Amino acid sequence: MVFFELLIIQVYVAAEESDVRYQIIGNNQLVGRLWLPNTEKLSPAVLLIGGSGGGYENQDAEWLSLSGFVVLNVRYFGAKDLPGYLVDVAIEYFNTAVSWLDNHNLVKKGAIRICACFLIANK
Repeated sequence: MVFFELLIIQVYVAAEESDVRYQIIGNNQLVGRLWLPNTEKLSPAVLLIGGSGGGYENQDAEWLSLSGFVVLNVRYFGAKDLPGYLVDVAIEYFNTAVSWLDNHNLVKKGAIRICACFLIANK
């Protein structure tokens, strides 16, 4: 069973040079970017889900990766083989993403959290 948590994360990283790297994930199951911390040891992971804009949360993914997390930033609409709009998005897609992360060779087994990023505008 997968437990979902809404995490509100604000990380400040002061780094002149970042060794953050990411891989493009585009298979028949997932579309996204896998951000890897600069370590070869097993790390906790974050499934990063953006808001209704449909793009990637690159800055948040980079901050989390610099903090030692493996980050899977997924697209869930508006890309090839996904719904065109923010409608009819299957919840199973996110379960697939969690399972994929849990089986990754750099992810500490069972140490995965979900982070949903929202832009809140003050008026």
